[in-house]
Amino acid sequence: MIWKIKLDHSETVEIEVGQKNQIIGQNVDKIKKIQKVLGLFFNKKKYDELVLRDFGMEEPWIQENNELISKSRFNFFSYGSMEEIYKELELGNKKILDEIFDNFLNSDINITEISNQIDTASKSILFLFEKYLKENIFNSIEMDLEFSKKLMIDYLKKNTTINYYDEIDQRNISYFDKITIIKVFINLIKYSLSNSGDRILLVVKDSPNFLSKKQYLELYRLMSSLSDEFPNFYFMMIHSDVEYLSLDENSNITILNDVKFEVNDLEFLYERLKFNYPSKYIEYEDFFETGNKWLGYIGSFDIPNINSQYLVSLIVLNKLLGIVNNDYLYTTSLSEPEIKYLIDNLRRTL
Repeated sequence: MIWKIKLDHSETVEIEVGQKNQIIGQNVDKIKKIQKVLGLFFNKKKYDELVLRDFGMEEPWIQENNELISKSRFNFFSYGSMEEIYKELELGNKKILDEIFDNFLNSDINITEISNQIDTASKSILFLFEKYLKENIFNSIEMDLEFSKKLMIDYLKKNTTINYYDEIDQRNISYFDKITIIKVFINLIKYSLSNSGDRILLVVKDSPNFLSKKQYLELYRLMSSLSDEFPNFYFMMIHSDVEYLSLDENSNITILNDVKFEVNDLEFLYERLKFNYPSKYIEYEDFFETGNKWLGYIGSFDIPNINSQYLVSLIVLNKLLGIVNNDYLYTTSLSEPEIKYLIDNLRRTL
């Protein structure tokens, strides 16, 4: 017997139910359990993935012509904080796992015919997760589905025992929108600037296929706005393509065309700071101040071993989110306390 489960925001998902677990009437609990039991026919990774995707469906379900139609949205988004949501996900996994082994260990659900439909169910919950992020967290950031998924996955990796996500990381790493990732990075920078007096210098360097011309312009304007807003923020963009230099005439920040720029050339950086920011002049001695946590890089840099006394990185985004490899973002090393501090800031920012 084929049951069609239709969510109010997605395509119909068909599930073939074996006779041992025939759905009777509007038995919502059994409907939910049948969705979860599909994971028994995959390995543990697949099972965890399925539970994560389906957790949060709430009543009522209405039967219409052999279809079960959800008339409500996921209660996944009714909680007061992200932490509560993740805790519910973790608890939901254990509860559902217990129910499955108690009630459906010998189920004869036909997995072959519905395996291609599982991803549809996944998109349904991720669609709402993305919507929640946009409306409640990143109001000014355009996020795509893959990035929303990655944020959720990364938090769960750090805070639960779910273990299938490494496979997901590898499969999806090429789909992330780099300008979106950088916007999250900027959001964290804004938090740090608002809550400390640290000076931050961000150097952005062009590299093949790193960002499109449109994305560079977008990043340039974001950085310019941040510089205008915070007197302790400094910004440099360094490109090998002269065409970029005339893209935006509304900002007073110069995009440099220094092809031979060396990231460990502190005198060069200091001279450029004076040139770019005459109204935010900084003494040379202050630039070399021991332990000044103010230099970070975006781009493809070949950074040598730099004395951390002078250059302590602001952030290593791939260590926090796991979504950028060192070809795209590279900074000097972070100590363990710094990593913890930045992760805590990131969670508060999110």
